[in-house]
Amino acid sequence: LDDRGVWQPDHLPSWLGEDPDLPLIIVAGGRRVGFALVARAPSLWIAPGCDHRMSEFFVLRRERRQGIGALAAHAVFDAHPGRWEVSELVRNERAIRFWRRVIGEQTDGRYEETADAEELRQIFRVRPHAAAVRRAASLPRTAFGPIGCFRTGFVIGRTPRRAAPAEGRPVA
Repeated sequence: LDDRGVWQPDHLPSWLGEDPDLPLIIVAGGRRVGFALVARAPSLWIAPGCDHRMSEFFVLRRERRQGIGALAAHAVFDAHPGRWEVSELVRNERAIRFWRRVIGEQTDGRYEETADAEELRQIFRVRPHAAAVRRAASLPRTAFGPIGCFRTGFVIGRTPRRAAPAEGRPVA
């Protein structure tokens, strides 16, 4: 972070302005509780051979440890099949545990993991449809009702730069 509190380099303008990138808002119980920024190929920020990269993922502290982040991550992965890359700073043990668990669930434990001095990286493939159907069938009914074809209690919607999907529809 620089002296103004801005992360350097500041990738936000490119994430919000470049068409392949996908900024998403995580909504639970009608409240915005987080966001995800997905880089999509072609992009300078994606490892060769990958289709998508979870560039940023954030859930408000007071909303954590309720399953919202895991459900949101699965929804993003399910909506965008292909080869994925996720990375965490090696000093961020909570993020490492979270992503290992979520990616393990998503892939039935089939993913590659590499590390360097700064980052731990997972590479994995999300197959279309089958995992989403299996996961949706195992989710409990919630007070929030159905969200698209899932009963998860949250919505992933595009940010205002593009038309937002109607609530209850999966992200394209």
